[in-house]
Amino acid sequence: MKKCKKCGALQSDDRSTCIDCGTVLGRPLSEAEEELAEAALDDKLYSMAERADDFYVPLRDKIMGVLCIIGVIAAVILINLCGMEKQQIENDIPEGVSVTQSGGAIITMSDGTSPGYTFPSARSHTLDQAQMFAIFSIVGFIGAGPMLFFPKFMWLIDTLKYRLFYNWDTTPSYFALVMRKAATYILFAIGICSILYAYWLFF
Repeated sequence: MKKCKKCGALQSDDRSTCIDCGTVLGRPLSEAEEELAEAALDDKLYSMAERADDFYVPLRDKIMGVLCIIGVIAAVILINLCGMEKQQIENDIPEGVSVTQSGGAIITMSDGTSPGYTFPSARSHTLDQAQMFAIFSIVGFIGAGPMLFFPKFMWLIDTLKYRLFYNWDTTPSYFALVMRKAATYILFAIGICSILYAYWLFF
C-alpha cells in the first residue's frame, strides 16, 4: 500500500502516481505504517457512519443538554429563594393584622383601625410570578433534555407500542426527524426564556 504525500490518499503498490491528485508516489508503506493508516481509515469511516445516523448527537445538542441540567438546578434554587422571601414577608406581618390580596393588599386590624403597616403586595406578586416562570422553565428543560442527549432512546420509547403490537417500521421519516428536532429546540427555548425572565423578576 502507498500513501500520497500531497493528499494522503491510500492506494495499491502497483500505482506510480496518485489516483486522486496525480502526484508521483514514493515507496510502499511498511507493515507498521500500513496498520496505522488502516486504523485511521477505520476510525474515519466509523465517525462518518455515526454522523450519518438519524439520531447522531452533535456537540451543539450536548451543550444544550448540559444547559438543561443547569437550568433545572437554577430553577429549583430560584423557587426556594422566592419561597423563603415570601415566608419572610408573611413573618413580618404584625400580629392582629389581616392581609387579603384579592384585588390588591387590603390591610385591616381586627378592631377595624389602620395598623400603620404597608404590605409589599407588588413584591409578593412578583415572587409568585418568578416561581411560576421557574416552573415553566423546568417543564421546558425536562422536555428538551432527554431529546437532546438520548434522541434514539426517546424515539424507541415513543414507538414501543407500534413495535410490540404492530408490524411497523420504526425508521423515522425526514419529516418526523425535523419535527422532533424543532419541538426539542422550542422546549429548550421556552426553558431558557422562562428561567431568565424568572431571575429578572426576582432581582
